[in-house]
Amino acid sequence: METDSVVFFFCLSVQAHLTYELKSPHRNARNANKIATRAIAWSPDGKYFAWSCGNGYVVLCPWDAQLNKISLESKHTIDCGEHVCSLAFSTAPKPKKLQQDYHLCNGDTTILDDGSNHDRPCLIPFDKCLVLAVGVSSGRIQLWNAYSGHLLLYLHDHTKQVSCLDFAPNSSLMLLSGSHDGTLKFWDLHDDGNMTHTLQMPMHSAVYCCKFSPQANYLAATGINRLVVICETSKSKRSDPVRKLYGHQNVVVSCDFSPDGALLATASYDTRVIIWNWYKGVCLRQLGHLFPAPRPIFAGGANEYHVRSVAFCDFGTNISTVADDGYVRVWNLLSLSKNPEVIVHLKNALCCSFCPNNSLVAVGTQTGDVCFYTIPYQPPKLQHLCRRVLRFHLSQPDSISRLDIPAFLKKYLSYKVW
Repeated sequence: METDSVVFFFCLSVQAHLTYELKSPHRNARNANKIATRAIAWSPDGKYFAWSCGNGYVVLCPWDAQLNKISLESKHTIDCGEHVCSLAFSTAPKPKKLQQDYHLCNGDTTILDDGSNHDRPCLIPFDKCLVLAVGVSSGRIQLWNAYSGHLLLYLHDHTKQVSCLDFAPNSSLMLLSGSHDGTLKFWDLHDDGNMTHTLQMPMHSAVYCCKFSPQANYLAATGINRLVVICETSKSKRSDPVRKLYGHQNVVVSCDFSPDGALLATASYDTRVIIWNWYKGVCLRQLGHLFPAPRPIFAGGANEYHVRSVAFCDFGTNISTVADDGYVRVWNLLSLSKNPEVIVHLKNALCCSFCPNNSLVAVGTQTGDVCFYTIPYQPPKLQHLCRRVLRFHLSQPDSISRLDIPAFLKKYLSYKVW
């Protein structure tokens, strides 16, 4: 019965098309750990792509959306001087008037009011360029101009490798970093990269992944000791985590918020991805990568089905995952099926990320290469798009219960009904 169920699982899935492939110039190096692509990143507008190609180098390239390929003629090869662990792009620069209108319309004042209101002139005009942040093994963060490929600034405070980076999505140029030293740090690029606050993780747990919510008022962090915590980003409320999510049985290595901020996906070495109503701490769905599901003693130890990475698409309907079993999976969350909609065979995959155009998934591998797959994609229904807009603009996740709407709509907005 178990063998039949596995065969049935594969037969239902659709194959994706390999659109483009980037080969690492260091793929023949002897030390596999030095060439592995452990970090890839898209700029928020989808016009730039960066990946760690091995031996301390990062390749930064413009992305041609019409041809679905890298513009190699305009690429920048950045020598970071040490092992690259994480990458993140800032939002694209906007004229000052447009920035004010954007924050006024979206009500994004949480981070803008935090440490950025000063009269001093900034020494480095971070707001006039697209910034690529690079976290390295020594604990430093390097800030690069993505347009010119020039180094802008070093940020020093972590004592171990910077495993994750994320910019606030509200154009405030607030950078969040997580490290194996067990801390999260906030860096204000509007204040020349000043480190404004440090959060200590429970039990000094090493941080593997950190993400801002789309509204930038909360963050999620994951790591060892089954760590999944939610914290507020407002300076007056940065203290202990407001919530801890319990459900994983092994190291939690990756997380991502849905575009409306309502859901949080976490990936773990326990072979599962869990979709959370993070505000209430409720597990909504589990996406298994081993069938039948393993017993806790197996899931909590070494196994061949570690899930390495998880990422939402821009509409929030699909997520992609990579695991040690040699498969890249794309799941349709609006479907009631427990099986992935798309499966791609790719050995040694380490990380994945959706392109902002939704139809393309980039996957980094242990050989230093990056593969781009075109995913069969259908636009979501208007009903889901309305839910996404409403959830994004709710001031607090718990405000749904106070809305004067029918009970069924409250369930739909809370993702109790998909």
